[in-house]
Amino acid sequence: MLRPRAPWWMYLFAASFLAYLSVMIYNDFWGPEPAGIASYDFTQNSMHIKKVTPGSALESAGVHDGDLILAVDGQPVRNFIYWGAIRSNLAVGERHRLDIERGAGRLELYLTLQQSHPLQSWKSSDWLLYLPLLGTRLLLLLLAQVIAFSRPYDMVARIGACLLAGLSIGNPLPPYGFFALWRHLPAPIGALLWIALFSSMVSSELLFIFFALFPRKLFQASWIWIAVCTPMVLVLPFINFCYHLVYQPEHLTTIAPLWLLAIVFTVTCAYVFVGIGVLIFNYRRLEDVNERRRLRVLVVGSMIGLLPSMAWFTVLYSPSLQHAIGPSLSDISAYFALALIPVFPLSFAYAILRHQLFDIRIIIRNGLQYAAARGILLYLVPASVAVLVLDLLLHRDQTLGAILTQRGWHYAVVVGVAFLAHSKRQSWMEALD
Repeated sequence: MLRPRAPWWMYLFAASFLAYLSVMIYNDFWGPEPAGIASYDFTQNSMHIKKVTPGSALESAGVHDGDLILAVDGQPVRNFIYWGAIRSNLAVGERHRLDIERGAGRLELYLTLQQSHPLQSWKSSDWLLYLPLLGTRLLLLLLAQVIAFSRPYDMVARIGACLLAGLSIGNPLPPYGFFALWRHLPAPIGALLWIALFSSMVSSELLFIFFALFPRKLFQASWIWIAVCTPMVLVLPFINFCYHLVYQPEHLTTIAPLWLLAIVFTVTCAYVFVGIGVLIFNYRRLEDVNERRRLRVLVVGSMIGLLPSMAWFTVLYSPSLQHAIGPSLSDISAYFALALIPVFPLSFAYAILRHQLFDIRIIIRNGLQYAAARGILLYLVPASVAVLVLDLLLHRDQTLGAILTQRGWHYAVVVGVAFLAHSKRQSWMEALD
């Protein structure tokens, strides 16, 4: 039986996430270099530069340790969120004005970022952070595609796939120059990226909804679903904020007040923790052995994969906390969180896709048998041709007439098998599927 074809809009979603991740990777390698802020915090509605990286663009601009950055291109740098918005619009080769307070005086300096050269400038510690993160992103997106197109008409599978895809492009602090690069993309590609960005913005809400639906619906009354999903409207101001990030970056710090950003962050964390609680509650009320086994894997995988990453994001969003625990411990926590994140999507995909009646060992064995059988059907014709060519090469010292006289019937059998495989391959593949 042939698998039903997915609706057209799912291919649009898949293309959006793939394009978004591709732009992220391109920006990592060919976007602007980091400014060179080794250590900082926020005080008195400004960014306090505790240490400038030697040889960096910031040092070349004349910024010293202890300076306060009041504004960049006229926009105040009051907190972590505003700085992330500003730095994501710093483009390669452009001149950006820095309003600096040094002691009792004020200065006006200019920062110009050159193109990043990771292969030349990144240290081993940078690669140790980047490669696992990139691998995790690719794994999340791959599993999202597998889940979505394996069960294209299963609503729970769709929500789960959208969640994993959104997590694959999630970034707590936008990288240097990302939205500046987006702004210069061709209009169709730039419009396509919005699907992925919006899905990423509601990842925590999708996590809660999925856990409330899988494997059985937790709430039956419609009013309860409306109540628990109402906080998602807080994302709407963020859409306006992101629009300005991409197309009107001149007034970023006046769009979303800090108190609103704090509420959104709190609600996001609440959805994650309440979602995990709902997952555990669902597990405890299940009586079916197979459903409990599937959900047990998801409970353990979610706690192992999500909780350390939430702690890491908290540290990442708090420069003062980074300073308190020290750079070495901060890096160790990042490595630890990145190493455990893949546990969540793997347990997620396993819980959704595995058959309810079979043990995981049977699934793996049957999957390998299926892959082997399908591979044999696909390569039977090329293999037959390769056998004929190899035999002719081994007996190239003989005439063609002598070869056909001695082994002609062998060749006839091989050609017959190849012809039969070629003519019947499609029907055999459909029967195997």
